[in-house]
Amino acid sequence: AVRVGGHNGPVVKTGDDLLGHVVNVAARVTDTAAGGETVVTTSLRDDAAPVGGILFEAPQAARLKGIDEPFDVCRVRHEPR
Repeated sequence: AVRVGGHNGPVVKTGDDLLGHVVNVAARVTDTAAGGETVVTTSLRDDAAPVGGILFEAPQAARLKGIDEPFDVCRVRHEPR
């Protein structure tokens, strides 16, 4: 099952690649997601425009492999219609 993770901030684009700390954090946030889940940092949640039917669970502190600072992450849910 697909896992999705996200973080926001400046990246470096070289050719078709995106590089930088933000990309590394996003990859590690993805590692915290189970199959079929989407997890984002609270930074991304706070900067995202409201989208109908999208809900964020309460943030939880996460230690991300290879990243020194802790991040708060939220699971993303789709509100049933």
